[in-house]
Amino acid sequence: MESFCYFKKRISEFENEDFRFDSHEISRNQSLKNKVAEDGSFKAFYGDTVVFGLQDYTKMQIKKIVDDLYSNCPSLFAERLTANTFHMTLHDLNSGIELSDISSDCFRSELACLEIAQSKAVSPDTINLKSNFVFNMVNTSLVMGLIPETEEDFEKLTSLYQKFDKVKMLPYPFTPHITLGYFSPSGHKKEEVNVLRKLVSGFNKTTIHFSIDTRDLWYQKFTGMNDYHNLFYFVQKD
Repeated sequence: MESFCYFKKRISEFENEDFRFDSHEISRNQSLKNKVAEDGSFKAFYGDTVVFGLQDYTKMQIKKIVDDLYSNCPSLFAERLTANTFHMTLHDLNSGIELSDISSDCFRSELACLEIAQSKAVSPDTINLKSNFVFNMVNTSLVMGLIPETEEDFEKLTSLYQKFDKVKMLPYPFTPHITLGYFSPSGHKKEEVNVLRKLVSGFNKTTIHFSIDTRDLWYQKFTGMNDYHNLFYFVQKD
């Protein structure tokens, strides 16, 4: 796993104040079209994942940002994510447009994750994070990048990540973030793109500090970007 120093260097290459938004590239992004219809509504999209739920106070802070985005740039975004779905993904697992194509993989990962939960491999703990920059995530969504407050927090987070890397190893590095909204695959108004740049510039002048708790670490399955279902958690609640 990379060091904290290398992690910060890596994410600085794409998480920065220079906000990039290319509507032509977004309209061609197949990953987005798998999740979002031309009219902006969410499609059926299936899979499983391991996520941290967020505290209500943190969700309200995120909601204020999302409110600004959808009030000022409505044509740029797809169907709005509901506040109860806000989360930080620890580890992606499986996903696809056809449930039959991934059902066997989901079954195997569910059993592996259940073994992690039952073996008490995850201990009660908190990890302190802060917002980094709001940025365009691979022309699919607008997200808030996150960074651990300290090297100790980084080591706690990456240690957890590695547990689930044994369930399914991913071809891309861990980039903690909170999704604010998915882009619309249809046309975009130029004036709204300029408004979005100004909004993002404003967001990036404020740092949000918050904690995540391993007691809120869940194995989830989803059937769409607004439909997540908690199956079990990894730390026994009091």
